[in-house]
Amino acid sequence: MAIRGTYYAYYERKINKRYPLNRNFLESGMLVELRYKPKDKPFKTYVGILLHKGFTSNGSEKLHFITLEDTQPRMFEGFVGNVGTEFSTYFKNVRKLKIGKLLTEEEKAEKFYMQEIKGELDGMFKKAYRTFLVDNISAIRVLDFKFD
Repeated sequence: MAIRGTYYAYYERKINKRYPLNRNFLESGMLVELRYKPKDKPFKTYVGILLHKGFTSNGSEKLHFITLEDTQPRMFEGFVGNVGTEFSTYFKNVRKLKIGKLLTEEEKAEKFYMQEIKGELDGMFKKAYRTFLVDNISAIRVLDFKFD
């Protein structure tokens, strides 16, 4: 059985429904569940916030991600309160965090990362920030999440 983070059960109760998603339709701010296979390790399922999908200098595609199971619910709710929510472009009944517009330009993405994420890597996002190679993701589902 997989070991889950401290807050996994809390976030699991907040999920209304899961919808399969092609990775071409990922949007920054979506809450997603993904199945990832690191090199030389077994598959693991992650639930969290998609921050950004982009390419590295060597051409590989990466996802920048915050896992929820290791993020305190009150910290998550404060983060949601700071950025707000909006409806997804592709899933009209699914809300996502309103960070897409902040990440559309490289300068704004860096500013958002520096202001909202980097300072919290030792705080609320400690153990929660991940970077995934897209080619190692076998399944993605967007979450219809109950925001407070």
